[in-house]
Amino acid sequence: LTSQDFFKDSELLRGEFARLINAPNPKRIVIIPSASYGLATVARNLTIGAGEKIIVTAEQFPSNYYPWQRVAQEKKAEVVVVAPPSELSQRGKIWNERILDAIDTRTKAVAIGIVHWADGTLFKLEEIRKRTREVGALLVIDGTQSIGALPFDVMQIQPDALICAGYKWLLGPYSLGL
Repeated sequence: LTSQDFFKDSELLRGEFARLINAPNPKRIVIIPSASYGLATVARNLTIGAGEKIIVTAEQFPSNYYPWQRVAQEKKAEVVVVAPPSELSQRGKIWNERILDAIDTRTKAVAIGIVHWADGTLFKLEEIRKRTREVGALLVIDGTQSIGALPFDVMQIQPDALICAGYKWLLGPYSLGL
């Protein structure tokens, strides 16, 4: 074994993931032990103060809620949970509108999946990204529930962070994420 053997497989993995999400530089992709680790890392590095807010969706997967809750408590900020409508026929449309309406100048981050893990609601990331840019907020995407199953173009959406556990649609093992 040579020193290169320690990096060959990880370079291959990062390159394949970059190709999957249309990322131009595989060196900007890191291997992490879990989605919760990646999300907590982003949350701990968020610049946020008292009275500012982080937006999440209702019934979001816990790994994309608890890190934001902790940071908000520490910094006296607020986690705004955007609930879906009870009416199912317009669920996606109305829920996306509520998310967009919740984003304002106090928003420092929107932490969201591409789809809602429990019901498959597809979030309009291009519109959400546009709105986060208007107010100077981060867009943090948990792609665990969809990357590998749905097309995703990181160059089109340009999230501040895209985090995925490997055990779902990336068909990888537990204890591996990107």
